[in-house]
Amino acid sequence: MSECVAIDAENFEREVLQFPGLVVLDFGASWCAPCRQMEPIIESLARENGDPMLKFGKVDVEASPTIATRYRVQGLPTVVFFRNGEPVESVVGFQGREALQRRIEAHRVRCEQVCRRHVSS
Repeated sequence: MSECVAIDAENFEREVLQFPGLVVLDFGASWCAPCRQMEPIIESLARENGDPMLKFGKVDVEASPTIATRYRVQGLPTVVFFRNGEPVESVVGFQGREALQRRIEAHRVRCEQVCRRHVSS
């Protein structure tokens, strides 16, 4: 069981950029209604996750605007998928549980393929 990690400027590099797997990073704000609707979905997916190569994080764009600016987050909520520290997809707007799960599974498969290639090289 995992949890959704609060990401800010202080821990971003360690928790996201240096993580050797897939990070699902949810950008939101307290005043954003769709963000508040998506929060329990992200949190339940994180709790149900048992894969040590998959991490969930949450960025409050008001508390950490430099991270949001760096990844060109302009609409909320935005979910950015990072694979081995690199952003590979950005999705803007509310995402239901099934849609998020499908994207996570697709990225997880790609992440496993990339990791296997690096290990066998």
